[in-house]
Amino acid sequence: AKLPEVMKNLIWKYGGFDIEYAETYIRAKIRLERDLLTKPRSVDDPKNDIATDLIPPELQEDFTRMLLTAVRFCTEHLGKNSVSQRDVQRVFTLLPFMYHHGVSKKATDEAMTAED
Repeated sequence: AKLPEVMKNLIWKYGGFDIEYAETYIRAKIRLERDLLTKPRSVDDPKNDIATDLIPPELQEDFTRMLLTAVRFCTEHLGKNSVSQRDVQRVFTLLPFMYHHGVSKKATDEAMTAED
């Protein structure tokens, strides 16, 4: 299917998400979201006082390297335009969910072990 001529002016070409820019972007995201990621909250009640330090300062460098490794892998194996800022943002969006469910599972497992 060919794009209608009238829509060709609406095409935006952003170019690739190169590794140098990815590193700068990831480090900036960690700095910008640090307050959000470390504020007390709960999935069930955002005003809850449960502290969830999702990326402790001592792990921020490792977290950055992990994301950069994933970006490198995708660009090398899937193509230059296979990773975008939106993909990196998804990691930060999913992090609280993953943390909450990991903590909940650990608490459930500990409770079940204590009952035995």
